[in-house]
Amino acid sequence: MLTSPSTSASRLALPSDSWVHPSDGPDLDVRARIDGDGVHLTITVNLAFIDENTEFARELVDELHEVELEPLGEDLVDYFSRAVTIEVDGQAIAPSLGDPVRQLRGPKEMVPYNPVYGIRALTLVKLELDYPRPEATGGAGSTDDAGPRSVLFDWHLFADDLAQPIDPPPPMTVRLQLNDGSGDLPLQLTVDEPQYTWHGEVMTFEERLLPVVEPPAPQVVEVPVASAGLGLLALALLVSLPLFAARRSLRLGAALVALGLAGALWGTARVEFETTDESLLTETAAVDAFERLHQNLYTAFDFDDREVVYDALAKSVGGDHLDRTYARVFRSLILENDGGAVTRVEAVRHLDTELESQGFLEEYACEGFTVRSRWQVDGSVTHSNHTHERTQEYAARFAIGETPDGWRILGDEMSEEFVVSAEQIDLRNPLQPPVDTTPPKRPVGEL
Repeated sequence: MLTSPSTSASRLALPSDSWVHPSDGPDLDVRARIDGDGVHLTITVNLAFIDENTEFARELVDELHEVELEPLGEDLVDYFSRAVTIEVDGQAIAPSLGDPVRQLRGPKEMVPYNPVYGIRALTLVKLELDYPRPEATGGAGSTDDAGPRSVLFDWHLFADDLAQPIDPPPPMTVRLQLNDGSGDLPLQLTVDEPQYTWHGEVMTFEERLLPVVEPPAPQVVEVPVASAGLGLLALALLVSLPLFAARRSLRLGAALVALGLAGALWGTARVEFETTDESLLTETAAVDAFERLHQNLYTAFDFDDREVVYDALAKSVGGDHLDRTYARVFRSLILENDGGAVTRVEAVRHLDTELESQGFLEEYACEGFTVRSRWQVDGSVTHSNHTHERTQEYAARFAIGETPDGWRILGDEMSEEFVVSAEQIDLRNPLQPPVDTTPPKRPVGEL
């Protein structure tokens, strides 16, 4: 007998004070890749999403048999053909199924913490949809191997977000990670803003980084030493005229000759001296320079190629701090102690930045300044079985130094770090399950 499960079909009993997983409900994750062949979507849904949004019937409520994957794939292609329209270069493209549909089984030990949907919240189905670009028309400016010039994503069907404790449930936000070869761009499609249009120029990492003001150039003072010396000699001769009446005419003549030579040699034998204003930047300019460097630090990790990440990071961070920052942030974006969760930064907000000092930085042997800053980072955290949002807050002191390549962050001292929110759960004070079955505590990762 085939069944089409309802929400209550596998509801589990759980003490009221127990920890509940933030994604105990239908879950949808969309990854889009744009290349020369067109657009490729990788869509991951859990069984809860399938049960609530399609009429696909299967033999067992909490399991999906391998022989059911092919017909399920056909149903999902039909559903997403209606859920989203993708236009490539202004032409709507019908999707085709790429790789065979795959099933990813979730960890059964997490079932007690998904009391509504149980294993159906943890079991995933992944499908690939291809949207080939229209054939080149041969018109002006077109080439056979050219990639798409524009791609429109237009989402129509927004499923109910049943993981939210709200009645009636709000429509689900579609989180879409877009990769055009230059890095990941996190997007959110909503009922109010269901569309996004990508335009075809792939930006280099230099183009994606915010411009940062250059350090003030030192003032160069040129001293014409020969002219200055002759001028001083002439002045001395003129001053001494009253003292030597006998040779007054001789001294006057010598002074006039010295003045003439000083004028003739004015453009030669010049020595340059550099002077630096003690106030390198105004407070506003210093804060702006730091916040742009700091934003660019996070932008560097949008890229996939590790060499590109490192090169982009080197535009913001310098000295020994470059390698330390690369290793620390890269490791924190792959939260090793959180089940291999992968974090993508979606937004960085500087809450407060104050200029602390300015001048010569002895530790780094260069001119620069220090700031104290507090900021928040929004990220999407992808586990093996779901994606959810996390906001973290930090406070730190930073040293920014003048290098031959411009301003660079040369060091930091973290003073605060905590999770502000993770979907509907405040991880600073979660409701914990019984001690003997407590799941691993979520670490506060570095972003």
